[in-house]
Amino acid sequence: MLTRLGRLMPAALAFGLIAFILLPWLFPSCRNACHQLFLAFLPNTLYDKGYAGAPSEIEYKTAKANAERLLTELALQRPLKERLQELEKQLRIPMEGENVLTQCRVIQRGPENWRYQLIIAFDPNAKVSIGTPLAVNGNVVGRVLDSWRGHAKIATLLDNSCRLSCRVEGTQAYGILEGEAVKNPGLAERFYCRLNGLPRDIPLKIDSLVSTSGLGGDAVPAGLLVGRIVSSSVDELSTSAVVELSAPIAGFAYGTLTSRGAQ
Repeated sequence: MLTRLGRLMPAALAFGLIAFILLPWLFPSCRNACHQLFLAFLPNTLYDKGYAGAPSEIEYKTAKANAERLLTELALQRPLKERLQELEKQLRIPMEGENVLTQCRVIQRGPENWRYQLIIAFDPNAKVSIGTPLAVNGNVVGRVLDSWRGHAKIATLLDNSCRLSCRVEGTQAYGILEGEAVKNPGLAERFYCRLNGLPRDIPLKIDSLVSTSGLGGDAVPAGLLVGRIVSSSVDELSTSAVVELSAPIAGFAYGTLTSRGAQ
C-alpha cells in the first residue's frame, strides 16, 4: 500500500503544480487565493525568478487599479456622451453656414385661394420665423406669412404679399419677385410671376435660371431655385421679366422649411 502511494505521490504533486499555475489564468477570481498558496508553499527563489507563472503582488495590484480606473472613466463618459447627443438634437445647432431644414406637410388649402395661401404643420419644437421660405425639392413655393406652435400660414409666390429678393444666375441682376404675372384658370400646371427692378444695362437671356439672392432678410438663404425667365421687357427705369416657377404650386403634400443657419 505504501509502495503504491509512493508511486502516486510524484504524479499528484505534478498535477497540483500544474493546477496552481493554470487556475489564476483560467479563473481570475481564484488568482488571489492561488497567489497566497504560491507564497506559502513555493520556495522564494523560484517565485522571484518567475517560475511560478504568476505576476508579482505589486504588479497585480497595479494592473487591477488601472483596470478599475479605466472602467470608472468609461462608465462616467457614457452617460455624458448620451446627454450631449440629446442636447444637440434638442438645440438643433447648425454648423456655420448650414441651412436649417424643417420638414412639414400641407394640412389645408382654401377652395378659392388654394394657389395663394395654404396651412402647413411641422414639429412643434422647431423654430420657424416669419419670412422663412417653403421649398419642394429645392424649389421655392412661398414664404411663411404667420406662424404659431407647430403650424404656419404660407403665402405662395403667386400672392402679392410674398415679395422675394432674387438674382438671375450668371449675372449681377437682382430684383424683387412679386405677384402673379399671368392669370391661369383652373388647375394649371405652370405658373408665372413677375421679377421687377432689374438693371436696364444687364441683358437677360431666355431660360436663364432665377434663384433666391439671400438678401432682404436673414430667414432666406441664397441659392434656392425659383424658376426660369420666359420673357423680359425694358422701360425707362428698369427691366422686368416673367418667370416660370419651377415649384409645383398645387401638386405637393410635403415640403421643407429652409432657413439660413449660423454665419
